[in-house]
Amino acid sequence: MNIFKTSSISAVTNIISIIVKLLVNKIAAFIGPANFAIYGQFKDLIALTTTISQLGTENGIIKYTTETYNDKATFKKFINTAIIIHLASGIITTLVVITFKKHISLLLFKNTEYTSLLAITICSLTFVAFYNFLLNILNGLKQLKLFTIITIVSTIASGIISIALVSLYNINGLIASIAVNNIIFFCIAIYYFKKKKLINVASFKFTLDKLYLKKLLGFSLMAISGMVSLTLSLLFIRTTIIDKIGDFEAGIWD
Repeated sequence: MNIFKTSSISAVTNIISIIVKLLVNKIAAFIGPANFAIYGQFKDLIALTTTISQLGTENGIIKYTTETYNDKATFKKFINTAIIIHLASGIITTLVVITFKKHISLLLFKNTEYTSLLAITICSLTFVAFYNFLLNILNGLKQLKLFTIITIVSTIASGIISIALVSLYNINGLIASIAVNNIIFFCIAIYYFKKKKLINVASFKFTLDKLYLKKLLGFSLMAISGMVSLTLSLLFIRTTIIDKIGDFEAGIWD
């Protein structure tokens, strides 16, 4: 696939994504700036925990998918290890957040009103981590067309769901849409993977290969530090504005 075609497909995907996000933000604006700030805290918390749960292995997944896919035995070892890493880190991160949900709620929202929604939202963490994992595999296989289809379908579906839920349930619906969208994303990716028969998950034995564990974790530090720093900065700025000025002003900043 030439660079012009690749760039065109990427441009279409980005344009659709921007349009959907603009529509969602327009609808979300009706909940008011204060509630929009709360939504921003939830959104960035999920982004932070997703990065941690993936352990920054994205580039490693792409690299070793490309290298091992044609060697089925080696590919199974790599995929088994990658799945275990994502599953274990996703479950651990979810349990940690649920355990300290009241403390996190007080830190981010200055109350425990959203503790239940926080627990529900964080339970979708593993789904979005595996969604990204599947997209990274497509990247490694250079399946740009399928990657684009999944991304566009997911983006449109998330827009519809977000707009519907915020219209029906206000801020609670908008927050809940984060969890619902994460699960929908995963289901869409699985559907297309099964349709194209790219991976037969049932044939894998979920065993850990130490060599690929070491190789994948070798990608972690730089990737995690960058994304975590960015997301923590957003959370810190928004929380500081809420503390010093108010949640209305934090929503305006958002």
